[in-house]
Amino acid sequence: MLKKKTYWITTLIILILSLMKPISIEYSNTAYEYKFGALFPFLSLRLNDFSSGYQDIFSISAQAESYELNIISLVGACLVCFLISYVLIKIAIALFGEKAN
Repeated sequence: MLKKKTYWITTLIILILSLMKPISIEYSNTAYEYKFGALFPFLSLRLNDFSSGYQDIFSISAQAESYELNIISLVGACLVCFLISYVLIKIAIALFGEKAN
């Protein structure tokens, strides 16, 4: 099961898609903190000014003064993404047969 590339590719796609939009914006002292990761907020980017307009990880990370990466949440998000991809692939195989894999 762990050697199949399909599981790892879908896990990576789900993880990347969960990083695209900030899930929360918090104001602390003098900076705005953007938390990324739809499953677990494992990446935080800090800016001095509020970023208005369209917000995604690319526009905010270009302006960020500092960042924080929570390793435990990152591992948890990877495991959850793997479980989601495993379930989705098993459902696709059940519906469409072995061609889905």
